[in-house]
Amino acid sequence: MRASLTYNSRFFGHFHIYGGGLDVNTKPARSWGYPDSYTLNVQRDLPNRSLVCVEGWSHVNGRFDLMGRACGEIKA
Repeated sequence: MRASLTYNSRFFGHFHIYGGGLDVNTKPARSWGYPDSYTLNVQRDLPNRSLVCVEGWSHVNGRFDLMGRACGEIKA
């Protein structure tokens, strides 16, 4: 699984990857900017038709703001 940013985007925070039995947050919070990406080595099969999502969460003044979400269906 890979979380990445769109062209010219940046934020300080973390990624959350979930679905199909996954629930992972990148740690610690850091600065992300295009073309940065985070790769999660799953090391197992995910259930067919599982919906897996990646969210980017910005950390600003003690708050977490959702920057965006992308989801995809696992197909065998």
